[in-house]
Amino acid sequence: ARASGPENTRDVFVEAMVVCAAFKFAGEGKVDVQVKKLLEDHLFPHATRPVSAFLSQTYSTDVRWVLRQRADDLKAMFDCYGQTEVVDGRKVGFVLTPAFVQMLQDADLLGAVLTPIQVHERLSKLCAPPDDDDAPVDRLCYAEFLDAVTMVSMSRDPDPFMAPK
Repeated sequence: ARASGPENTRDVFVEAMVVCAAFKFAGEGKVDVQVKKLLEDHLFPHATRPVSAFLSQTYSTDVRWVLRQRADDLKAMFDCYGQTEVVDGRKVGFVLTPAFVQMLQDADLLGAVLTPIQVHERLSKLCAPPDDDDAPVDRLCYAEFLDAVTMVSMSRDPDPFMAPK
């Protein structure tokens, strides 16, 4: 059994990175090359992005608390409007951006405050790859879907996720 504490957390994180690198880059060299590739090609570009005010609010304790409370409902919405495909032998779920806009329309959340064009613009800024902020966003993974739902809520009400005290 492992001892608990901050040292254990770091060790577990490093171990998880090594396992992820070995899985993602199997057959592409030794473990050190795989970890370097994971860090340089995937983690560092995201970790060094400037954090916008939106993202700092999105990952606040209050917002995450509400998302956890509604996890079953959000997952059901994601599954209802999403689809899956097999990538590298595993099933990956996503929601296409037109389906996300349709979900908002079905929920009567579009109108003068938030139009479909504004949704597409905001999704492009929210989910674009780190090296291309103008890249079109055509699909949302579950984490991006949660960010997009939060973005819509914040567009309609600037502080919708305050946890009850």
